[in-house]
Amino acid sequence: MKHLFSRSSSEMFAEAVPGIVEVRLAPNQPRRVKCQSTYWPAKLYHRDCQVTISPNEPVRVVGIEGITLLVVPVDCQKPFACTAFPICGASGLTTRNQ
Repeated sequence: MKHLFSRSSSEMFAEAVPGIVEVRLAPNQPRRVKCQSTYWPAKLYHRDCQVTISPNEPVRVVGIEGITLLVVPVDCQKPFACTAFPICGASGLTTRNQ
């Protein structure tokens, strides 16, 4: 029997789905993303991701954990591999140290 407070497992999507950031999305700061005409809680998929994504910027939704969408920047060339970070210089993206 699954306990009410058990940790949610994550499910990765076969293909990324487009989304739009509603409020500035930064490492360790879950926010909201609009995806398929609905607003969802969202966080960066990569725990070591060092980017900040500005409001109204597009993201790719790569999975879901509970009801929280897992997102990566649209410029991420390897959305399922942590070696793609940090990314900087793209529109709306900045590194944490800048």
